Formats: sequence, C-alpha cells, structure tokens
Amino acid sequence: MLCMMNKNKKYIVIFTIMFCVMFLVGFNFMNYNQKKSNYAKEILYLKEQNQKLEKQNSDYQNDEVKLYKEQSEKLKIPILMYHWIEDGKGDELKVSKEKFKSEMEIVKQSGYTPISFNELYDFIKGNKPFGIKPILITFDDGYEDNYVNAYPVLKEYGFKGTIFAITDLINTCPYLSEKEIVELSNNNVDVESHAASHSKLSELSYEKQYNELKRSKEKLEGILHKKEYYLAYPFGKYNKDTISIAQKLGYRLAACTKEGFASKSDGSYELKRIYISNNYSLEEFKKLIN
Repeated sequence: MLCMMNKNKKYIVIFTIMFCVMFLVGFNFMNYNQKKSNYAKEILYLKEQNQKLEKQNSDYQNDEVKLYKEQSEKLKIPILMYHWIEDGKGDELKVSKEKFKSEMEIVKQSGYTPISFNELYDFIKGNKPFGIKPILITFDDGYEDNYVNAYPVLKEYGFKGTIFAITDLINTCPYLSEKEIVELSNNNVDVESHAASHSKLSELSYEKQYNELKRSKEKLEGILHKKEYYLAYPFGKYNKDTISIAQKLGYRLAACTKEGFASKSDGSYELKRIYISNNYSLEEFKKLIN
C-alpha cells in the first residue's frame, strides 16, 4: 500500500513537472506569436508611413518642378551686345575702356553674374537652374581691342564673356589673332561664330549660307580644338534657311539683333540682345539692364 502511494506521488510530481514545462512552453510560444504579430504590425505601420512620406515628397518635388518651369518660362535674360572697346569719339559702336569698366561695375552692383552660352543652353534645353541673376556679355566682329581692352576688365571682375568673330578676318588687322583667340578661350571668354565673311545671310542662297556657317565653324574648331556651338547673325540678318542650316551644322543657339531681353519663348535661334551704344549715359545703361 505504501509502495503504491509512493508510486502515485512520483507520477503526480512527474505530471506536475510536465504540466509546468508545457505551460511555460505554451506561454512562451503564445508570447512569441504575440511579439511576432506586434512586430509585423509595426513593420506594416512603418511601411505605410514611409509610403506616405514618399508620396508627400514626390508631390512636393512635382510642385517644385512645376513652379520652377513656370518661373523659368518667364525669366528674362539680358544679353549685352558690344562691338569695339576703344576710344572713338563720334562713333557709337566704340565704347571706351573706361566707360566699359564703369558699365561692368554697374553690372556687378546690379547683382548680375555673367554666364556663358553653354550655361544658357543648359537652362533653355535642360531646365538647369542658375541660382543667380544671369547676364551675358557679347562682342560682335572679333576686334583685337576686345582682347587688349575688354579682356583685362572682364578678368578683373571675374566675368565671363563671348566674342563672335568673323573668321575670314582672323589674323588680319584690326581683328583677333589665333593666339589671342586661344588665350581668351582658356580664360572664360569664349570665341564663337559670326559667320565667315560677315555677309548678310538672308540675302544669300541656301548653298552660300551653308558655306558661310560651315566654314566659320570649322575654322574656329581648328584653332581651338573643340566643338563650336554658338552663332550671332551678321547684321542680325537671317531667314528660315539660316536657322535650318544652323541646326544641321550643330549650332545650339543663335543670337540676333532684335532688341530686348532673351527668354525661352524666343526659341533657340532668335535670342534677343541689348545693343550697347557709346551714346548711352551710364544712367541709361543702368536702366537698359534693369
């Protein structure tokens, strides 16, 4: 009888231990499942929040891009058009070095940053923002005084400039030499095409226009060992053929002599410019660019 009771006690102890073990295992399993469920809910919540943030960010970026495009379409950019930079009383095309320097000081004080045609192209075609108040400083014909008088002033102010050269006249007096063109190009003053012979392109046949623009482009590319992409029409004369030829030859932008600020609405081949005359006072110059 005593043996039977001891045996029963033994079974009770074993059963109790097994029950406790099973309870603990079951409890831990339930606790694990609960934690797993909570973890899954937390992950799902974080994913939902992340998706909301991504959508908000996307909406913000889309609104920002839309706003920038609207603003860029309205942006007006002054492109100044000079010719000679030398003393020449009575000749409105000749702006003295001293007056030119005073005008560059006005450009600086007006908050402008002179840019290149490459930067203008990136803005027009690629919607690349400036982050600055842009202006372009250009010189037509490619006179040597641009190197002698304008270049030192531009260098002093850290300004970029663009010279449109008549390529048939390079290395002849009073025009730029190849050596000067290379130095200018290496120092933030680009030298671009003003056609080969400075003919009125709109009065030429298609073939002659093609030859003018091709010859000019190849001449400069041979001197500078790089591609040339920009053009200013001689006398501002051009027609549909001129634009078509410029596109075929790989010119990216072309400036004319239509008065006003340049904008995207002009198109790539009819960029307006502001003619700078020696007859303008400094106050008139300030009003022109502002």
